Amino acid sequence: MGDLVHYFVLICRKCNLPMNNNRSEKGVIVIDPRGQAINLYRDYLAQSDEEFKAKYEMNRSLFEPSLFFNTGDSKVKNESIPEKLIAEYTSKPTTIERTKKDKEPINGIIKDEIYDNIQLPGLFMGYKFPEQTHPDYYALEMMNQVLSGGSSSRINKTIVEKKEMAAFAFSFNYGLEDSGLGIFAAIANKDVELDDIQKEFDVQIELIKNELISESEFQKIRNSIENDVISSNSTIAGIAENLANNHVYFGDANLINTELENYLSVTREDIKRVAQSYLTQDKRIILHYLPKEN
Repeated sequence: MGDLVHYFVLICRKCNLPMNNNRSEKGVIVIDPRGQAINLYRDYLAQSDEEFKAKYEMNRSLFEPSLFFNTGDSKVKNESIPEKLIAEYTSKPTTIERTKKDKEPINGIIKDEIYDNIQLPGLFMGYKFPEQTHPDYYALEMMNQVLSGGSSSRINKTIVEKKEMAAFAFSFNYGLEDSGLGIFAAIANKDVELDDIQKEFDVQIELIKNELISESEFQKIRNSIENDVISSNSTIAGIAENLANNHVYFGDANLINTELENYLSVTREDIKRVAQSYLTQDKRIILHYLPKEN
């Protein structure tokens, strides 16, 4: 981790990039652009003279980088026109519009068709899953390993290899910050109807909802997840990413030390329970991705 920080600092210095909002240079506190002034500074760097003048009604040549990085002493008086504009934009707060969090369940079955320049049709089914901070996230991940965790998984063995209905088929637990998404997808083989693939998906879904997975499957996915967790923390970059994710999304970087325990505490009964709770056949989205007609 220390090496990554060291290299980051070196890159910032080589590129003359500010590394934070308050810096000390030769004993003087330097304040980086704040408020809307950061956007003014970005436009100064990125836009042409014509674009800058059209937006701010002022020649870009009047500015220089040092004007944007105010010193924290009394010598700054904001007397020039560029300085006054920078001061004006500094006083304007930066507001980030957040999208409204969608907590509403899917009501009923939503079907749609999309036509595109493709050769083989595709089937996509979507289910609403909980956010990645939800306690059921770990059981859903293990459920997905049973359904689609590699070449020996149920979906690949049945739909792709045994029945040869699809060139490619998978399921995916897409855990996000506010709400998750469960995806089932397949690219159909020639002359195979998407409705028939959907029926086979439904067979696999009903099977994992109504029957406990076998002990051999359970041990296989436990071993696979244990290997994945350990491997993800085997490099500096992997550790850094996991620390950052746990800090940002879970509020606790120390969860890196308990992630494996959370997975290994999941039981076969938990996998069956989350399948029943979230793979709602009467509340889902079904999308047919079809080739355009000639």
